[in-house]
Amino acid sequence: MCTVTCTHRPSGYEIFFNRDEQRSRKPAEAPILDAADGVSFIAPRDGNHGGTWLAANEFGLTVGVLNFYQAEKSSPSRDLLSRGRLPILMASSASIEAVEENAAAIDAQRYRPFLLFAVDRKLNAYTVSWDGSVLSPGEDSFPARPISTSSFSTNEVIEARMKLFDHMAAKHGGISSDWLSGYHASHLPSRSAFSVCMHRDDARTVSFSHIIVDTEQIEFRYFGCSPCEAEEPLTATLPLRL
Repeated sequence: MCTVTCTHRPSGYEIFFNRDEQRSRKPAEAPILDAADGVSFIAPRDGNHGGTWLAANEFGLTVGVLNFYQAEKSSPSRDLLSRGRLPILMASSASIEAVEENAAAIDAQRYRPFLLFAVDRKLNAYTVSWDGSVLSPGEDSFPARPISTSSFSTNEVIEARMKLFDHMAAKHGGISSDWLSGYHASHLPSRSAFSVCMHRDDARTVSFSHIIVDTEQIEFRYFGCSPCEAEEPLTATLPLRL
């Protein structure tokens, strides 16, 4: 249950990510500086399993993972690893090609269905989905529309979020960071499972992340609450390796 969007900027890009989770899950830890195989990266940490849903490294590469609910109903039930391990495994990648190679080496059978994406400073991208049986590479550029998932009324929820996105893009004459934060905080068509800022009795949008990759550094702004409640973010920065 998440929604992610991306927009280009003259010297990089911005990622906006709503993380939706069950209310019963433990709070996540705010983004911290970490390293994998000598490569520095910034990532928040899941409170239950210690993995992450979003990581940005010193090469200006961002990797994220979402649950692939459309495939989970047909996926076999067994003891599996947390999908939050995947962005950590990709965090040392210096390029989109390296992410692709690392993803191909994953023993996907050990994970529940997922959608994995990576994007670099030129907005080159790699996306791959795992449905429990087949690992399927997708787009080589970040989708113009959001990547969104929901465990509840999946198709209807995604359709509502896409419809709102298309309306806002048409209203503003294109995609830009000026209105994407508002999109992620939106309660249209109602404050419910269908809104991008999601609220249900059993789950809600628990955090909002905004990554800005520019000419010299990565800035990771993290709001550890629903974006409709956001005030001042916790911010971590990392110089780019040029």
